[in-house]
Amino acid sequence: IRSFQIDGSVEKSPVDHPMIKFEPKFLGMETHGDEISMDDWVAENAPGDSDLILQIDIEGAEWLALAATSPATTPTA
Repeated sequence: IRSFQIDGSVEKSPVDHPMIKFEPKFLGMETHGDEISMDDWVAENAPGDSDLILQIDIEGAEWLALAATSPATTPTA
């Protein structure tokens, strides 16, 4: 499964695999500097994909990042 990792606190993924794309940024409410919004990150990495799985652990900032995500990125069934 194609996987995307993002973590601004480390230089590279602990796993080297051709199906993993790593980006040394933080996931946040907006895109600037070393932070990228969920909308921008999904648009850059999975444009047009309708089925995505998200696992997120960003030290308490999950709710802010998700709240700032547009309905176009997080459609409901």
